[in-house]
Amino acid sequence: MRPAAADDRLTIAFSAARAARSPALEELFYYGSHPGNFAFEVGNPDLHPEHALGFDVSLRWRTRRVTGELTYFRNDVNGYLFRAPLTEEEFNARLDEFAARFPSRDIEARVGEDFPIVEYVAADSVLQGVEAHSDVQLTSQIAVELGLDYVHGTLEAEDEPLPRMPPLRFRGGLRYQRNAFQAGGDLSLVATQDRLFPTETATDGYQLGRLYASYSFGQGQVAHTLTARLENVTNELYRNHLSLIKDLAPEMGRNFKLLYNVKF
Repeated sequence: MRPAAADDRLTIAFSAARAARSPALEELFYYGSHPGNFAFEVGNPDLHPEHALGFDVSLRWRTRRVTGELTYFRNDVNGYLFRAPLTEEEFNARLDEFAARFPSRDIEARVGEDFPIVEYVAADSVLQGVEAHSDVQLTSQIAVELGLDYVHGTLEAEDEPLPRMPPLRFRGGLRYQRNAFQAGGDLSLVATQDRLFPTETATDGYQLGRLYASYSFGQGQVAHTLTARLENVTNELYRNHLSLIKDLAPEMGRNFKLLYNVKF
C-alpha cells in the first residue's frame, strides 16, 4: 500500500549529526618541502581530532514536471584543521620551537627554498551555506537541470574567512534521453572569490561549458556504458580557488574523454 506521505508535493526535512576527523599523517608529522603542493609544510604532532556538530534543513517539492530541493546547512567545528602561511621571518624566529616539535629532524633555516611556508593549525570554525537543485521535465525526453551552491566559512575567534572556501556557483543544463541513450550539455557560472583569508589572493570568476553523450547496453548479467565528454568547450583559462597551486598553474583547458564502464 502506498503511504499518503508519498503523494506529498511539498516536504520539509531536518537532520542533525555529529562527526569527527583525526588529523592526517602529513598534518601531524610532515616537515619539509612538498613539491606536489608547491609548499614547505610544517606539521603539528599536538593537533587533536576535529569534532563537528551540524544540521541541515531542506525544502523539497515535486510536481508532475518539476522536482527540486533547497537546503541550508551549518557545521560548527571544534579544532578545524587548515593550512596557515608563515613568513620567512616567522619561520626563522620559531626554529627552536620546531626543533622541540620534531626532535629527530635536522631543523635549520631554509637555504635555497623558493616554496612558500605553511603550518598545519586548528581553530574553532563555522561552515554554513546553501545548496539548491531542480529538474524541469520539458517533454518525456528533454529535461532542464538547474543547480546552485555556496559555502561561507568563518574562524570564530577572529571573525575572519577560512582559507580555500568555494565561491558561489550556478549550473544550468539540458539533457535528452531516449531509452539507453542520453546526451546533453551544461554551463557552470562561478563567481569571483574575494572573501579571503588574510594571506589569500582573489580568484576571478569564470564560465565552463560541457557536452556529453552516453549509451548503455546489457549482456547477460553485465551492464556496459560508453561515455564521451567534451570538457571546457570554449577553452576557458581559469583558476580554481580550492587548488593549492592556483597562483602557479591554471586548470586544464579544452579536453575530450572517452570512458568505458562495466558493472557486474
